[in-house]
Amino acid sequence: MKIRTSRLRGLFPWALGVLLAAIWIVGPANSESVDICAEVTCDDDNDCTEDICDPDAPWVCVFDSVLRDTPCDDGKVCDGAGACVACNDDDQCPKALDDCMKSACVAHECSGAPVVDGTPCAGGTCQTGRCALSGAFLPCTEHGIRNAIAAAGGPYTFDCQGATTIMTRAEIVIDNDVVLDGGGTLTLDGNGTHRVLSVDTGLAELRGFTISNGSATKRLDHHSCGGLMNAGVLKLEHSEVSGNTAAAGGGGGICNSGLLQVIDSAVRGNTAKACAGIFNNGALTLTDSTVSGNTAAAGGGGICSSGTLTLIRTTVSANTAAYAGGIESSGKLTVSDSALEDNVSEETGAGIFNIGEATLADSTVSGNVGADESCVMHIARISKTVSVANTSVVGCCSGRTDLLVSDGHSSESPGATCGFDQETDRAGIPADEIEEGGP
Repeated sequence: MKIRTSRLRGLFPWALGVLLAAIWIVGPANSESVDICAEVTCDDDNDCTEDICDPDAPWVCVFDSVLRDTPCDDGKVCDGAGACVACNDDDQCPKALDDCMKSACVAHECSGAPVVDGTPCAGGTCQTGRCALSGAFLPCTEHGIRNAIAAAGGPYTFDCQGATTIMTRAEIVIDNDVVLDGGGTLTLDGNGTHRVLSVDTGLAELRGFTISNGSATKRLDHHSCGGLMNAGVLKLEHSEVSGNTAAAGGGGGICNSGLLQVIDSAVRGNTAKACAGIFNNGALTLTDSTVSGNTAAAGGGGICSSGTLTLIRTTVSANTAAYAGGIESSGKLTVSDSALEDNVSEETGAGIFNIGEATLADSTVSGNVGADESCVMHIARISKTVSVANTSVVGCCSGRTDLLVSDGHSSESPGATCGFDQETDRAGIPADEIEEGGP
């Protein structure tokens, strides 16, 4: 919208006469109904019109269309007929993410159209808008990865010459059964503008990838997921999820609502409002892995779980949160042969904040720090039974400790607040004498 006032200057004496005549004829009671042509009354809030007063009737607003392709409404263009549209021509549409599709402007809306069959694509040739792969060894590009997903199957490997970072243009979505192998040298980077990768459906396996610098763009329920979101069935092996952000919600590194196995991998250095490392409301198993150095403004520095969470030979360490520095669990938690250590919280539950059912075996909870020496393991009043066997706890337990049941062979540091009372338990043991795995 553009306001033109120059035509008013020469017409002002005549317009004033007309206005006075109108007021005289209509009378004072109706004077407010006179439509005076002025900037405020001529503003139609349309970037694609020029707002002027009619030179033949200066009390009337006229809205003339601006030139075609005039910018309007945050990236759109004017169509020359007064409307703000997505496009007028093909080259005004974003470049297609699929190299077998081309951008097209149809009825002023951007859409895709297949390129000519036989056109080369990353790893093959285009056929009816899809890349028909000629093998399982693909170019080390975003197109190469997207084409592998579209083709399904695998395993697919990529021709990366040493350590390679792909700056993704948009979120990569896996919606097929596929196995992708990054060889331990391939990083997918979200460029700080979008989630890096998600598994919507199907059975997927990712090997040897780093998923980094993703950013959640909006809050979805309790979680928003900066790095990786899984709603299908996913196995993540020999990989790293690091440096991702979910500022408005949870799951800075990973969100899981499906079935997820994390094997020999690291989730570290992610940030979020809550649940900085991982948010889980599905079924999650971490084996031989590390969740470390993640930071949440609220609860769950390392992991939040309302689903089923299993840790096997896994370390959750050096995570930070307002409470529940290491793990916040309201579902079913099983910790086996693992360590929860050096986590920090401003409030209680620096190591574990438990609301659901939990089992700890052959594990260590040590070096966790809360404000005013608050307890490292907090059992909320609505918790179910927490079973502990052959496990060492350095620091105090708080909350419903009557729900904590020892199966023996466990140790706790001075204070005996965890209630380890079996003959094979050891209470009041100095922290430096407690060894991993109990006595």
